[in-house]
Amino acid sequence: MVMEVIIEGTNFHTLEGFYDEVEIKLAPGLGKGFGRNLNAYNDVLRGGFGLHDYEEPLTIKWINSDKSRKDLGQQ
Repeated sequence: MVMEVIIEGTNFHTLEGFYDEVEIKLAPGLGKGFGRNLNAYNDVLRGGFGLHDYEEPLTIKWINSDKSRKDLGQQ
């Protein structure tokens, strides 16, 4: 079974907040141990940092993504 993670768009309104949400959901316990940039985000998605193993399949549902698009300037 593929692991599913839910990113909740109402939990943040800035890019830093997005990275915090990702940390909570995908890399719990790492703290701000991963960089706050797209390369680091890619690394976390690839796995091996706590929640899922390296290259283990993962489904991400982004709830309230329309709010996130507006908050992060991608209308």
